[in-house]
Amino acid sequence: DLTCSACRDSWPLLTQVYQAYKDRVHFMYRIFPLPYHQQGFIVAKGAQVVNAYAGSEAAFKYIDTSYAKQPAIYNSATADMTYNEVVELVSEWAVSSGISKDQYYNGMNSSTTIGSQCEMNTRYMWKYVTLQGVYATPFVSIDGLKTMGLDTFEDWAAALDPLVA
Repeated sequence: DLTCSACRDSWPLLTQVYQAYKDRVHFMYRIFPLPYHQQGFIVAKGAQVVNAYAGSEAAFKYIDTSYAKQPAIYNSATADMTYNEVVELVSEWAVSSGISKDQYYNGMNSSTTIGSQCEMNTRYMWKYVTLQGVYATPFVSIDGLKTMGLDTFEDWAAALDPLVA
């Protein structure tokens, strides 16, 4: 969840693990906006839009930006904002990730072809993760098995090294 502080705190470690193992392990990130994070869906859809227009590297840059700017999107910070005001706030994150403002707005507009696809992708991802039994974030699985206690790089190495040997 890009609006979850625990996810934000775990992101540097996940990035470190990804950098160390990206040539030997297939990583899949699923953004799961929790329903009590009021703006989580907008931020998650923004990731879909960036990915659709500029690919995964830009999407990772968007995730980095989302976590860095997370306090601006907290429930208390956006409580009096309209949906469109929040979409505008997030637009700068998408633009800084490598897409144009026009692309962002086109992708966030559910009545456009790409916007409809980004909307559905965000919903499908949420549904898929829910069907996998995920109920909180961050949540990690390896080969479909839920894992816990991977709190350090050494913990990750102990879990992954035997699988890639």
